Amino acid sequence: MRNIRTYADIKAARAAGELTSAEEKLITSSKLGRVCRFAYGPHPNPPTIGADLLRYLITGGCEGCVVHDLGVQLAGAYVPEVLDLDYARAKGTTTLDHCHFEQKIYAHYCHFNTLSLEGSALQQGLTAQGAVIVGNVFLRNGFSAKGCVDFNSTKIGGQLDCEAGQIEVTDGNALNAQNAQITGNVFLSEGFSAKGRVTLSGAKISGQLACEGGRFDAEKGAALHLQNTQAAYFFWRDVTEISGGLDLNGAHFDTLTDDPESWERVTDLSLIGLTYTHITNPGDTAKRVAWLGKGDRSNGEFSPQPYTQLAKVLRDMGHDHGARQVLLAKEERLAQAEKLRSLDRIAALKAEHAKPAFRKKSQQAQQNGQVELAKLQEEKFFTTLWSGTLRRLVGYGYKPRLIFYWTGGIILAMAVLSSLTYRLGGMVPNAPVVLLSDEWGRAVIEFNPAEAWLATDAGQHYETFCAFAYAADVFIPLVPLGQEVAWAPTTATRLGTVLWVLNWLVKLAGWFISALGAAAIAGVIRRE
Repeated sequence: MRNIRTYADIKAARAAGELTSAEEKLITSSKLGRVCRFAYGPHPNPPTIGADLLRYLITGGCEGCVVHDLGVQLAGAYVPEVLDLDYARAKGTTTLDHCHFEQKIYAHYCHFNTLSLEGSALQQGLTAQGAVIVGNVFLRNGFSAKGCVDFNSTKIGGQLDCEAGQIEVTDGNALNAQNAQITGNVFLSEGFSAKGRVTLSGAKISGQLACEGGRFDAEKGAALHLQNTQAAYFFWRDVTEISGGLDLNGAHFDTLTDDPESWERVTDLSLIGLTYTHITNPGDTAKRVAWLGKGDRSNGEFSPQPYTQLAKVLRDMGHDHGARQVLLAKEERLAQAEKLRSLDRIAALKAEHAKPAFRKKSQQAQQNGQVELAKLQEEKFFTTLWSGTLRRLVGYGYKPRLIFYWTGGIILAMAVLSSLTYRLGGMVPNAPVVLLSDEWGRAVIEFNPAEAWLATDAGQHYETFCAFAYAADVFIPLVPLGQEVAWAPTTATRLGTVLWVLNWLVKLAGWFISALGAAAIAGVIRRE
């Protein structure tokens, strides 16, 4: 088996007839800086190029065979052996387009200026862990690999272009660019297809990460890992298919460009810790809330962070109403999560009490256990009550206008009841001097004493009863309207007694609702 490392090896191989015409052409083209092209696309019988010669030329040759500064530019060849470029330094560009590599390409910690495998087929994949590529990496336009393409911890000074490329593995990572540093863009778009995990966790991308028109398929776990990934732009729209999860935990993007349909295709979404500063299309807030609802849990635990993040961005963009809707949804989810946690704790404690070991404990220990259970149930009851009150009265502080609906509704109901009580004789002047007067004594025998007394000369100058004003006077604290001072329900009638009791309840409700509304409007309740 030949092993070309020097020009002397080339001459020996030539003398032994081991150097093919295709290899001679490649040597000549590489020395002259020309493209050595055997085909303009996939070829059924491409000429064979030895991996040893290819490595020799990629690394610049030697004094007897100096490769041009443009480097190796090969197209349409077949390489049957392992191409070992570990720790090598390529001269010029490394262009191996539309080639077929039967074995894996190894390029650990290799230094490339540019690496192009456009349209090439890699039967065993590529490993370039820790490599440094000064310029671009092209794995596009028909590129295919049936093994992992590994750029773990690689530094790429240009872009990683996988547009219309296809990678397939039976298990594990299809494309691995974990912890890579990419100065340009990453294109996993327009026909890109990965069967297996695509991992860019911890990658730092100065440009955009585009997944438009991409297809991601993983049998187990997340199809696309972007945990702690950083990029200036993230395009998640027009995604053709994603079978598996999308992990965005801890990722950061300056700008997020997406569409609802692409998110709907994700069955398992993780958004915990995802941050972004701008959304190109905020869209319908309800759809945004549904998007957050798909990814707001980690290990079954609810996290409010995705909601506060979206609300912050919407507010910075001037969408204050949308931000309030998102924060309201957050509070509702928090309340639900707290309720579920309480139910789980109570269920666990009940299960513990049902065990025979608990019955064998001392009486004091059993009593302590019962007290603990009672405290948990009491805590759950009051927490649920308070949460429900805040949600219905002020929308957890994000819908303070609800206070006005409640105020109007209570005043209207009280006005109807007050008017009915007045018409049925259950309202009397709230003045002892009137009630002790002869005129009132004569009017009290009437069906409606108040109406009869107001018809007298003395009653003509008294405060006229107004049901709405009376109801508002009872409900609204600190702002006397004069009606409650002038009129009061009498316990001499059944309806008057009911109104007298309701007056106290409505007063308490008025104080509570007014204080709650003031707090909501002032932003005291709002936890932003």
